[in-house]
Amino acid sequence: GVDSRFDASVYLLEKRVPPLYAIIETNKSLVRKADYIFSGVVHDWGGAWTAVEYAKKQGKRVIEPLS
Repeated sequence: GVDSRFDASVYLLEKRVPPLYAIIETNKSLVRKADYIFSGVVHDWGGAWTAVEYAKKQGKRVIEPLS
């Protein structure tokens, strides 16, 4: 069944992907559409970190917290 802790999920995808990859592909899609990425990531693991690294590889301007 549906997890009662969440109302819904929205995936901004141009293509169908297996559910396991939906968030990863949504993050990539958002990166491709953005001119700037504002990051609050403070560790070097996980989906948000992966999205920021993808943005850097795509040549996006990434604004990160001060170290």
